[in-house]
Amino acid sequence: MTTAPSTHTAKFFNGDWVQLAPWYYDPLHDYAFFKYEPSMLKTKPIEIELAPEKARRNTEFMVVGNDNGEKLSSAVGYLDDVMRGPPEYSSNGLELVDVNTVYYTSLTMNSRGSSGAPVLDVDGKALAIVGGGSSSSRHIMMLPLHQAKKTLAILQDGELPPRGTIQAVLVRKEPSELERIGFPVDEVIAMSGEFRKEKGLLQIESTVPRGPAFQKLMQGDVLALADGKPVSEHHHCRIPRQPAVRGVC
Repeated sequence: MTTAPSTHTAKFFNGDWVQLAPWYYDPLHDYAFFKYEPSMLKTKPIEIELAPEKARRNTEFMVVGNDNGEKLSSAVGYLDDVMRGPPEYSSNGLELVDVNTVYYTSLTMNSRGSSGAPVLDVDGKALAIVGGGSSSSRHIMMLPLHQAKKTLAILQDGELPPRGTIQAVLVRKEPSELERIGFPVDEVIAMSGEFRKEKGLLQIESTVPRGPAFQKLMQGDVLALADGKPVSEHHHCRIPRQPAVRGVC
């Protein structure tokens, strides 16, 4: 991403290429959308449906990308973890840290060059995109597409996606972790009526001073409801207006 004038092109596996126009850059997570004129292509590409809700532990997937500089590569694996915290990357001395999302992980034979590649299930639907990985352990980190799917639907309706959040860093905690320190997990589940224990709960790690959550939520609080709706996943907190948030201390 750059603030200077730039041009973008996309090249398809059959040799077709097309000029791209930036459509949307997400301000928080590492994804973007581009537009192109379909009539400029000789053939019609196959649509890849976004289906992040299908991701489960042990789900079989295939990464189709450009691993190790190849024109086309594919790697098959199984999702080991679908609730991992964001990884910390470093590039040219800069640390890149994502927040307010979980990542999927898997042990595959990918080396490098597949960042941004789709993670497809057996039906050819995209569960996530490759965000990075560890060359020493062969683990890859995958960014779920829940928020990207919501954003795309808004863009397709001709509207601008809301860019507001509650301006707090939320970390996922296992219910068992909270129960060990005496937190009333069962009460929170009863309060929301829709929590699933396997998804865990979101705990406040920090808030932005004078932001929507400032002095309403404190470090260590567990998020239960936002605008009266259950909050069990990070993408529930991308709220366009100042929300009515309720935490449990």
